[in-house]
Amino acid sequence: MKRILQLGAISIANLASMILFQWLLITKLGASVESDALFAAMTIPQLFASVIAASLTSIVAPLLTGENSAEQRVDAWSLIAITSAIFTGMTILLILLAPWWTGWIAPGFSVSAKALLLHYSRINILVIIFAGFNAIQIGLAYARNQFQWVEFSAFIANLIAILLALFFVRDGDGILASWILVARAVLTSILLLKVTDAPARPDFSRPFIKQAWSKLRPVLIGGSYYKMDPVVDRILLSSLPAGSLSLFYIAQQILSAGSQVFAKVIATPTITKLAYAFKSGDETEYSRIYRHNMVLILGLSMCGLIAGIGFIYLLLPYFESVGNFSVADAQYIVMILTLAGGMMVAGAGGSLVAGAYYARGDTKTPTIIGSISFTIGIGLKIVTFRLFGLEGLAIGVSIYYTTSLILQGLYLRRRNGVSPAS
Repeated sequence: MKRILQLGAISIANLASMILFQWLLITKLGASVESDALFAAMTIPQLFASVIAASLTSIVAPLLTGENSAEQRVDAWSLIAITSAIFTGMTILLILLAPWWTGWIAPGFSVSAKALLLHYSRINILVIIFAGFNAIQIGLAYARNQFQWVEFSAFIANLIAILLALFFVRDGDGILASWILVARAVLTSILLLKVTDAPARPDFSRPFIKQAWSKLRPVLIGGSYYKMDPVVDRILLSSLPAGSLSLFYIAQQILSAGSQVFAKVIATPTITKLAYAFKSGDETEYSRIYRHNMVLILGLSMCGLIAGIGFIYLLLPYFESVGNFSVADAQYIVMILTLAGGMMVAGAGGSLVAGAYYARGDTKTPTIIGSISFTIGIGLKIVTFRLFGLEGLAIGVSIYYTTSLILQGLYLRRRNGVSPAS
């Protein structure tokens, strides 16, 4: 219990520092064309992080679990060597093709906003190289039960990014803000070297490489589709007045960060336990662990959402004159948090149910169900956005995440006799 509380405290501190960094950027830039372009420029790196990086971590951790330290080190560095070459090539290609894809993700932007988006994107895209590296480092850390250092590394990187933004970013300076985002990713990779050990000579003949690729392939094929959720949101939001995309982005980041805290504190350690139970053939223990932690993660995330919204609401009077950020902007964010709250609660639960599949070596099922949910979600978002604008999009986000959680949970129960509640 003490370890869980410590991990929770570090995760919350990491969450607070990440939100503070995002908030600091918008106070420097304001809810404006510049901030819209900067946050839209983060779309592809974020898509990469959710589709490839997060999948790598979820797959690598269970595969490395149970190996001795020497085997873990060789396997991790072998995969790092492969992925680093691939991700570097992808980054170069994306920089060259930036004039094409930047226009695609924000078709409603003005000519000046599109020019800023192109410039910021060519800087932000460098994050991809380090995000892939981080994913494997984190997977190795999870396999070794070193969850706290992962959170602490991100926390330190966020603090340094905050200081850089606070003292060096001037009003409207989206270029320096973009470089700080890249520096944060680099610093995180450096700090995580502590759990990766010294580089090992790659051995591409190791069975781990083939196993990782066989499990990653269906996730990439399906995940590249259903995890394009942020792209759909940016396309729709680009047609709204300047600043709307920025405020919606900040609200989503708060909800996503909250979901990640509960996922890291509860879901991630639980997935490791589920992998052990499954490998030992103890289905009863597997089901008990899953049911208990699903109730825990849903209950705590709901309480966290309510407390977070209430806390921000109490702070509204203090936003009167904070940089280029206003009380009206803060009120708008509170409204989005309330309507899109399902993203945090169902998102946290979804990380556990997806991890329950991964612990069994099944990466196909959550991918297929995620694709079905996303297809339904696209239609719902478009309809609700056309009817109610930004507020409708927020409602559509909640429905999408909730639908995905319910479908994955029902199928897991039906196929394996595992239910989300005891």
